[in-house]
Parts: sequence; C-alpha cells; structure tokens
Amino acid sequence: IFTVSPRHVDGAAFNEDFRNWGGSFWWQNTRLPYHGMLARGDGDLMASLFDFYALTLPACKARAKLYYKAEGAYFPETMTTFGTYANADYGWNRQGMAVSDVGCAYWRWAWNQGPELAAMMLDHWDYTGDRKRLTEQTIPMAREVLKYFDSRFERDAKGTLLITPTQAVETYWAGVVNDLPTVVGIREVTERLMALPAEFGTAEDRDLWKRLREACPQVPMTTDAKSGEKRFGIAEKFDPKRSNCENPELMAVWPFGLSGVGRSMLAEGRATYAARIEKMTHGWTQDGQQAARLGLADEAAANVLAKVRNTHRNFRFPTFWGPNFDWLPDQCHGGNLLTTVQEMLLQSVGDKIIVCPALPKDWSGCFRLCAAKNTTVTAEVRGGVVEWIKVDPPERGKDVEFGEGWVKR
Repeated sequence: IFTVSPRHVDGAAFNEDFRNWGGSFWWQNTRLPYHGMLARGDGDLMASLFDFYALTLPACKARAKLYYKAEGAYFPETMTTFGTYANADYGWNRQGMAVSDVGCAYWRWAWNQGPELAAMMLDHWDYTGDRKRLTEQTIPMAREVLKYFDSRFERDAKGTLLITPTQAVETYWAGVVNDLPTVVGIREVTERLMALPAEFGTAEDRDLWKRLREACPQVPMTTDAKSGEKRFGIAEKFDPKRSNCENPELMAVWPFGLSGVGRSMLAEGRATYAARIEKMTHGWTQDGQQAARLGLADEAAANVLAKVRNTHRNFRFPTFWGPNFDWLPDQCHGGNLLTTVQEMLLQSVGDKIIVCPALPKDWSGCFRLCAAKNTTVTAEVRGGVVEWIKVDPPERGKDVEFGEGWVKR
C-alpha cells in the first residue's frame, strides 16, 4: 500500500500502482519480513502468510495432479492471490505447449518453497507451542508438501530420491539433480516432524516422514582442491552456467539451520561463506543473516551498516530503502535488516539460547527478544560484556550460552 510512483525514482510515467515484476506474491520476497517475526514477539502476525498458502492448497494439489500426476502440492515461486501462475510467467501463447510447461525459466522447476514454508511453520510451533495451529495447519501442510516429493520423483537402485528436473533457486537451471535447497529442506522438515511428541501426526504421517527421511539424498558437498576444505555444494549435479545472483549452497545456513553457531558443520558453513560467488548487502540477498548464523560478527555488522545507508535521496522517510532488485519500499531489504540484527543478538538453537553469537564487542545497547519455548530474553551488552540479563521464565536461564568472546558480568 506504500508503493510509490516511478516518476519520483527513475522518471518513468507509470502510476502509483507500479511495482517491478508485477503484482504476484514471490516466495523469496514475501517470506523475508516474516522470518524474523518470532524473535521480536510478532509470531501472531505470521498467520497471514500461513493462511494465504493454506487457502491455496486445494488448487495447488489439483495442479500437481494435472501437471505431473503427483500427489500432494507444490507452490510456484510466484503466485497470484488465487494460487495460480501469473499469465506472463505461465506463458500467454500456449500453442504447442503441454499444460505442465511453464514459460518462465527462472523458477520453472524450483521446489524449495514448500519445505521452507513447512520449516517456518515448525519454527512457530517451537516458539509458541500452539497445538491448534500445529495440528490443524502445520502438519497438514507438511503432509502435502512431502507427498509431492514422495510421488513426483523417481528413486535410484538404493531407494534414494532423484530430484530432477529441478533447479537451484533462480541461478542454476540446467542439468540439476538433487539441489541443495530442496535436499536440506526435506531433511530438516522430516527430522523435525519425526522429533514431535508421539501424539502428533497419524500413523500414515509418521510413515511418510520416515520414508522421505530415509529416501532423502545426501547433502551436496565439495572439497577445495588446494586447501582441502569441505564446503556445501550447489547440487549433486548441475550445469555451472549462472542466470541470477544467488548463493544456493548457503541456504544450508539460512533459512535452513543445518550449519551455524551451536549447530553442526560450522566449519563447512564458514568455508562456504568465504568462497561464495555473490557478495551483496541489498535487497533480498541474505549474506547478513548467513554471516550472523555463522558467528561472523564483523561480516554481519558490515552488512547491517551497508543496509541502513541504502535509502533513496528523494524520500523524506529514510526506511523506504532501495530501489534494489524490486521497488520502493523494499520490504525484502528491511526484513533482512531486522532479521540480521536479531540473529547477531540472539539465536535459539534447540534448547540452547545463544546470546551475542555474532555481535562485535565494540557494539553496545539493550535488547529484548524471544527464544523458543515461550521464552523472553532482555539484556544490556557493552564492550564484550553482558552487563545484565533477565530470562523469562527463569528456569530457562540454565539454557543460556554466550557467543565467542562474550562474558557475563
């Protein structure tokens, strides 16, 4: 509703309804303001995202069956409010095309949206313990997302999924098999579902979760020929021609949580981050929160400072940001900025609450953020010292850890 006329930005003679890339919901853009809501106590506002995708589920299931003879559902990268492809993306001229042929190659075979949505919904459960949403929306959503992979793709002789055709988000299109974002997403979602108390999920659900977890491919990895460092790979196989400016391999760090401070494979994540092709501080790019997840305080801080300076000279309100890849105001840029700062201050990893996992020691201030299990942490930090900290409920205080170099007074 705050979209502005192009004449104030680039002189184009369009009206105030203009927005780059049209009026569809783009998953990689729409999700970003929502990712940090739980930490800042706004988990109830996530319902608008979850409800939107839940309302489109019947149409998405019908499409999966019509297009691919598959059960379950997938969500395209871009959807209208009706859950359909935008006409320009699907293709206006359908002559000679099958119903399953999608015109836009940037996300023709991108499947990571469903697992990421299911992971966000499980985050909501971890933070709030909302049994009603878990049973009535999260588990049914995960069921349809996982059924799509179970029924859509073949298995090799060992029973492992061969996820192809697929792509690594919008950057790698051709010859892709078992792309990392989809593989890591399936692994995370199935593991978290299987860890739920036995009262949740039907016997058929639990069979599906177990079957998909056992069939899921290994996380793609590479080894640097000179240093011997292990890094996350883009996919098991892929054509290296790039078509966009993403680092799909770093989705193992964020939005998924395979690698990071207090998590597994921290060294691999840091090596992957250091070797990334694209290094950006604006728009929907996620370097900032990935640096924070990896405990790279200087990198995360530099990203934040670059983000806050990304404001357009023609606007009195400084936080319209951009225009970057999209338009003004850039909600992707602002969402990432908030999430990066929050990840620098506090990360909730399983039962652990890590305070200042990626905050430079010369930064100071007070914060109040939420962690899993309906926990709130309030603290003052200064010069590498946590001056005071309050954890509510108090019994969660035993789960608090401090980032590298930080101590409690």
